[in-house]
Amino acid sequence: MVKYIVGIVLMAAWLFILRVLHKSKLNFWHFIVGSAGAFILMLVFLDPILMEPLARIVALLASLPGKIAGIYSAHYKYGVIFVASSVGAISLKIDFECSGIIEIIAYLSLLMFYRVYSVYERVYVGVLGVVAIVLANALRITVICLMIHFSGITDDVYGDSLRKLIDQGRVTVAHISQMRHQLVNALEYIQANHIVHPPLRPENIIFTENIGNLKLIDVGFEQRPSLSRREVADDIYNYGKVLKEALDAVGSGDPVLRRVVRRCTATDRSHRFRDLAQLHLALEGRSQKRFFILVAIILAVMILLIVWLLSPWRPEPIVGTAF
Repeated sequence: MVKYIVGIVLMAAWLFILRVLHKSKLNFWHFIVGSAGAFILMLVFLDPILMEPLARIVALLASLPGKIAGIYSAHYKYGVIFVASSVGAISLKIDFECSGIIEIIAYLSLLMFYRVYSVYERVYVGVLGVVAIVLANALRITVICLMIHFSGITDDVYGDSLRKLIDQGRVTVAHISQMRHQLVNALEYIQANHIVHPPLRPENIIFTENIGNLKLIDVGFEQRPSLSRREVADDIYNYGKVLKEALDAVGSGDPVLRRVVRRCTATDRSHRFRDLAQLHLALEGRSQKRFFILVAIILAVMILLIVWLLSPWRPEPIVGTAF
């Protein structure tokens, strides 16, 4: 709710600044402010809506060569591709980075305020550009699938579970660092895609043998329209339990992580983190207050810019000389 309120306020300020820049004939700043604002607003409001459909389209297009050759197949509903390789079946999930949503939003943001084309030409070029970006991402995924099938992968899920590392006293600071970042990112991804999963335990956290990457196993692909509040809260509680066990094993007294553990596993549920975003901020030693301070600073800068553009000291528009 807060995100949408802040977004509406920023959108109103952005539109007002664009109006002022247009009336002042500051075309360069109109392009910069317009493109940057459009990119941020579309990223905030359109990404949650378009990311999943784009991921499914990319998975469908990328699976066509594999289906024809019988090398790999796709589960379009979930945007997942299954590739047969020398080490077994590998699953690839088409997510935020692979869907092409960032490239499409950046391209459309620049095109919207590019005055060289007419409105009709912008629509035409925009449609062609979006199609080209989707096809390029599908081609990239196809190449990756072919590389996995014929060359294998550099790192796999073979390795040691966190349970084994704890029992053998081999937990290191590097493992804790990955649990602080990658593990929470994995939980965010699972919750954002509403994937039904078993409780988080040291047994289903794997550190791969070649590179030592953190991976979650036994997650599954079943999705629901949404996860219940209890399921979200259980993830945070179980994360606190797993992190505490790992910290005890390595003998770490990190005050930030210990404070996070106490809050994740607090007996009073009202004292726990509301969601993973709040947990992420706590792990980074930050709070949501800094976010609101940053928003206030941005709004103050916008107001000062508007006052300057409406004042007698505003820059005069550059008048071109005809030759």
